[in-house]
Order: sequence, then C-alpha cells, then structure tokens
Amino acid sequence: MSFRRKSRELVVQTLYALGYEENDDYLQELELINKYEEKLLLIAEDRRIDEKSQIYTFAHDLLKDLIIAMNKIDHIINEYSIGWSTERIAKVDLCIMRLAVFEIIFYGTPAPVVINESVEISKKFCSETSAPFINAVLDAVFQNQEKISKD
Repeated sequence: MSFRRKSRELVVQTLYALGYEENDDYLQELELINKYEEKLLLIAEDRRIDEKSQIYTFAHDLLKDLIIAMNKIDHIINEYSIGWSTERIAKVDLCIMRLAVFEIIFYGTPAPVVINESVEISKKFCSETSAPFINAVLDAVFQNQEKISKD
C-alpha cells in the first residue's frame, strides 16, 4: 500500500473523529482548525505512524487545507449526491467524499486516481453499498469539474 493511501486513510479517520467533536456552527471552521492536529497526532500514534514520516506530512497537508474548504466541499457534495444531503450520508462515506472532492477540485489530484482510492478506502471502512454510491457522486463531480472550478 502506498504512503498516499495510508495518508488518505489517516485523513478519513481524523475527519471522522472530528465529526464527533462539539462545535459551534458559527465557529466550526476555526474550531476544527484548532483541533485537527491533536486528533491527527493521536490517530497516527495509534496506527504507529511517525509524525516525521511522509504519511503523516501528506495527511497533515491535506487536512489543513481541506478544513478551510469544508463548507464549499459540502455544498458540492450536496449538489451532486442527488436525493441525499450531507446530513443523511453515512459519516465515514461523507469523510471519504470530502477528501476526494477536495483532492479533485482544490488539490489537483487526477480524478481517476482519487475515485479509485476512495472506492478502495470505502471497501475497508464502509458498508457494501458505500462504494457504488461514493463512486457515483465522485464521478458526477469529475464530469462537472470545470463547471465547479469556475464557481
């Protein structure tokens, strides 16, 4: 397994853990920025990942920028997950999609790579029905990538 896959798994686990923190909706972004490093470090230590490793550094870089863009990412997910909203989507599925949308739209990772990684991560952490759902939403985002980037 590549260091990037391990980093992505670490990001998903950290986002999931942050989802259970009590946050003031008005200050959510600021509170998440203040809390993510501590959660990331705890999860990395639990998985025996050194904070000086490539895995940790890549995960940290992704999380730092993802959290700042989270409201835009959730808006995109809500738009392309027809019939579903971020409030109804399973939390782990949502974390995987947040990371994937961030990488496709804001980070510039090639969409086919991101979609494949997301499906593989979902097979590890989610239910059997998650992979097709995640794939469909991310494919819709990919198909509309130019339109989304202009907004």
